[in-house]
Amino acid sequence: GVPVVVHQEAAFADELERALRSAPDTQFVWAHVGHGPAGTARSLLARYPNLHADLSARTPWLGPGTVLTRLDGTLQPEWAALLSEFPDRFTIGLDMFAPQHYRPDHVRNTVQYYRGLLGQLDPTAAEAIAYRNAERLAPFRLPE
Repeated sequence: GVPVVVHQEAAFADELERALRSAPDTQFVWAHVGHGPAGTARSLLARYPNLHADLSARTPWLGPGTVLTRLDGTLQPEWAALLSEFPDRFTIGLDMFAPQHYRPDHVRNTVQYYRGLLGQLDPTAAEAIAYRNAERLAPFRLPE
């Protein structure tokens, strides 16, 4: 009943596909959408309803190939189409894997980046990607 996060680069999507096919009752979350192109993600999302995709670490600060937007901040057309096509399968997150990521300015910039990205989507899709999908995937709560 708990989703499995898979940190698998898009170059090895065939291995991820084997897992998806082998465990159709398991909900998989593909971390960073494998840092691959929208077409690779579309192909797997279309075939496997148990696949979800995490958009964390798809920001301008990690280098080329990870960014979902153009230089002017507009969503790349292929990603805009994919997010609109599968709004119930994406989540946003912060990938904080290095000490410099814990600085308030980095967190603030990352949050602003994702708000700008989500602001270009239909409000219902943006809300789903921002938090509703995560709530649905992991419906447990920490004790108060």
